[in-house]
Amino acid sequence: MRVILAVAGILGIGAQAACAHPAPVASATSSPNPAVTTGEDTLAAVRERAVASILQRIAGRENEPAERVFQNVKVLGTVPARQFLEIMNDGFGHGLGVSCGFCHVPGRWASDERPNTMVARDMIGMVNRINTDLHGMTNLPDAKPTIGCITCHRMRPKPLLVNMH
Repeated sequence: MRVILAVAGILGIGAQAACAHPAPVASATSSPNPAVTTGEDTLAAVRERAVASILQRIAGRENEPAERVFQNVKVLGTVPARQFLEIMNDGFGHGLGVSCGFCHVPGRWASDERPNTMVARDMIGMVNRINTDLHGMTNLPDAKPTIGCITCHRMRPKPLLVNMH
């Protein structure tokens, strides 16, 4: 899911600083992500400050489509700006256990410079296709099953995939 939080010029210095540091990416030899171990989203407060700052700057435009409020929105453009920020914060940030800087260049929010931005856009398409298929299934115990970033990522930047070999 590569929605770009393209807010060039909207964020103030406080929010830029809040999102300036991406979460550390665990390697195969490093210890597990503490958020997964403890069940806590250790970057939630950082992201919340950034979202609050953005909401202040777009006051009165929160219900407008994201593509009219932010720059370089390639997917989810028709989603209201407030909901768009919630998707960035809860879906991507919480779901992957990362800060804004994981996908975005702080201060240049509309930039496609970071590869994770493109990956995120592709992932949104994948999630939408899977959810469409899930909603068409009739024999599932849940009437409206839904997946999101956290389904596979479990608060880690790299998805926790099952190796079937």
